[in-house]
Amino acid sequence: LYLQLMIKTALCSYGMSGKVFHAPVLSACENIELSTILERTKNESLERYPEASIVRSFEEIINNPSINLVVVNTPNQLHYPMAKAALLSGKHVVIEKPISTTVQESEELVQLASQKGLHLFVFHNKRFEGDYLYIKELLEANTLGDLKHVELRFDRYRPEIGPKKWKEDNLPGAGLLFDLGPHLIDQALTIFGKPNHIKSDLRIEREHSQVTDAFDLDFEYETFTVRLGASMLVNTPVPKIKIEGSKGAFIKYGADPQESQLINGLTPLSPNYGIDNSQQAELTINNQTSKVILPKGNYLDFYNNVAEVILNKKAPLVKLDEALEVMKIIEECNSRK
Repeated sequence: LYLQLMIKTALCSYGMSGKVFHAPVLSACENIELSTILERTKNESLERYPEASIVRSFEEIINNPSINLVVVNTPNQLHYPMAKAALLSGKHVVIEKPISTTVQESEELVQLASQKGLHLFVFHNKRFEGDYLYIKELLEANTLGDLKHVELRFDRYRPEIGPKKWKEDNLPGAGLLFDLGPHLIDQALTIFGKPNHIKSDLRIEREHSQVTDAFDLDFEYETFTVRLGASMLVNTPVPKIKIEGSKGAFIKYGADPQESQLINGLTPLSPNYGIDNSQQAELTINNQTSKVILPKGNYLDFYNNVAEVILNKKAPLVKLDEALEVMKIIEECNSRK
């Protein structure tokens, strides 16, 4: 009975993504027990998650029959071998975006999960942010009229080459298109649908960089274009979202608050969690501009859905064919470099 109600879950890395995006959210989920954390040399998770066992090797996770769900939040080139091993050992898998570094590997994982009767989930967490939820509401209500131009951006100012070799060295799955591209591409596809045509511009902008560290993708639809972009050399405020239509416009600066809240120790169960008080979203209709209060975002919705799918056979919020489409676009754009 205990196993039916609680999904024993192992986290494969306790780096930034483990500490910020996964462990605190998993711990807030009613039907998930964060039972195991892989730390190869340290014991950092002990302070916040003393009930979780620390293991030193991935083999200890896949060989443990009591673990039901494995969260593969490791560097991109490890997604495929680790997710495959977890599925072969009979465990459900949550995998960080993108699924893998190639379409072929990604499709193989999807097929393997299906053959094994297991669930594979892809962590497209940006769908659970207030501005994304608000855009969907705006478009469903046709508030902006016929769309003319859309920009979704993910800019930073980080001119130095970072210490994470798997992001900065010329390895499979390295570079900004694989790192931030999946978020932007997934948002465009799920909000606006599949484009008729895609133009891509992948660049290296920072001195000594070995990987794509800036890109612009133009998703061309029948009557409007969605431009997706990211750069590591943007040092001035640039809109994160800009949507212009025949009836009005929406503009949003700044990031969703959840990441900084999680870094500062707030949990998804805190009353103020996910509330964006930045006052950086504006809606303009008939030349009248007003500040917008965005809906409350919550990454916990992703893991609550994971539990519902596993325990109660509910439909996944992030569908595998959607995650595969993201991977296909990344591979197509990357092949044009």
